[in-house]
Amino acid sequence: MQVPTRVTSTACSKGGADLSLNGGRCTSPYRSNSSRFLERDSDCNYLQVKEIDDQSSDKVHIHLRDSIYQLPRADQVAIFRLRTGHNRLKHHLFSRYKIVDGPNCPCGASRQDAQHILQDCPQLEEARRKYWPESREMNQKLYGSALHLGITAEFINSLDFTI
Repeated sequence: MQVPTRVTSTACSKGGADLSLNGGRCTSPYRSNSSRFLERDSDCNYLQVKEIDDQSSDKVHIHLRDSIYQLPRADQVAIFRLRTGHNRLKHHLFSRYKIVDGPNCPCGASRQDAQHILQDCPQLEEARRKYWPESREMNQKLYGSALHLGITAEFINSLDFTI
């Protein structure tokens, strides 16, 4: 039997302060009545299915397999902000807070968001070629291996603005 993802996330969110990252495992004191947790997404590989034995301890172990956890904290934050769109790029600052003059990139080509910065901006073309000599898809830059995420973080850190 598989438990829906929201049950797993509810258990972890209720655990709040009790959650601890321990050797790559997120440990929660809350248990479900089921004997199995559902893997979140086969593409993202965030969670691994974990069998729970009724005779085992009262803790549920969730294995984190997203490559983002292998990066330094500052790089994790930058990648997470790009993934979610909650960042300091002009599109988000304008559409959410109206604290910049508009959502468009200074290059004038398009709105300044993660897609534009990582893939399309003509002003950043030379920098992109330095970090990605061969074309890479957006998904690989934000959800790929630790190596690909590290390259994305280096690229972001080389820019003149903050994410």
